[in-house]
Amino acid sequence: MASIYGFTIKNIKTFRGREWDGRQGDIYYNGKKVGWYNNDGNGGCADIDFFGTLENRQWFENKLSQATKEYFTRFPLEGEYSIITPDNEMLLSALCDLIADEQTYKRYLKKGKTFMVTFEEGYKHQLAVCETDKVFAMVDAIEGATEVRKYRSLQDFEIK
Repeated sequence: MASIYGFTIKNIKTFRGREWDGRQGDIYYNGKKVGWYNNDGNGGCADIDFFGTLENRQWFENKLSQATKEYFTRFPLEGEYSIITPDNEMLLSALCDLIADEQTYKRYLKKGKTFMVTFEEGYKHQLAVCETDKVFAMVDAIEGATEVRKYRSLQDFEIK
């Protein structure tokens, strides 16, 4: 299952907000339900609520902040977004995208296509799939492609 440094989101609901698609779901850390995520898609901040005592909530907030720092050090923002300082909302949004990519990958995997690439071209999210890794070279040749994510197996969706 798709995860970033132990965090995942389950029971994701997607809906149309005023500005973009909203998403909400349950936050899990190492298999345990620890909170709730809600981005209503209306242009404001997302809600990230952890359960438990104040100390418990702060501990998970710190773990999420640490995961955010590690993730965006490993996968820095590109293009016009590179000037933004990543935050926990951005990590959970990236996690939702990773989960959606995993679901798409599984559909194509059933059809024998084991190589998948997602990328941004301009303001459009693009997807390329193939039976061979030639798709990677094709995407690398696209000038202006950013946020390129290459998938070869289901393990690529578990970022540790």
